[in-house]
Amino acid sequence: MDRQRTPINYHRLVWSSRHYKGSRRMSMPQVLRFCKIRDVHSPTRAHQYDAGIDFYVPADYRSEGIPPGHSTKIASGVKVDVSVGMALVAFNKSGVATKHGLQVGACVVDAGYEGEVHLHVMNVSHRMVFILPNTKLIQFLYLPIALPQVIEVEDHRLFDAQSQRGDGGFGSTDDFGGWDYGSFNQKLEENEL
Repeated sequence: MDRQRTPINYHRLVWSSRHYKGSRRMSMPQVLRFCKIRDVHSPTRAHQYDAGIDFYVPADYRSEGIPPGHSTKIASGVKVDVSVGMALVAFNKSGVATKHGLQVGACVVDAGYEGEVHLHVMNVSHRMVFILPNTKLIQFLYLPIALPQVIEVEDHRLFDAQSQRGDGGFGSTDDFGGWDYGSFNQKLEENEL
């Protein structure tokens, strides 16, 4: 099926030189178009200025339960039109993550994807979790992205200048003074005996 897409106004995707209340303002798409292909609540924001757009579990979904350490992928019943220069990115809903132990897995919906959005969650709790129909499960943020040209270079040409950090990572700046793996409690018990 050969269909034409609405032309993108690329000037809306770059920083404007105009100032708004003393700061630069980026003009981004103000509309996220969607359609429903199942019986499901429309994506919503709980409050007008919330960053996250809540996606719901379809009304006909029947959960067999997600065992601890397993995941499930639920067809949302929603398709979205993501603009070039944007991405729809899934994030945990705080209550779902903290109360039920469900964490977001696959999370990026790219421009050009025309299929149904799926909600992928992993059970990181220690109990079986059942997801009910019509539940707010995941929140998506509609985010601007950079689209750089990806170029391979030789190792010695990768950085223009050496940074103070260098290749330090994985806790290289931590002093580990605030962490205890049981030795403190063990010493207390030894001294009390």
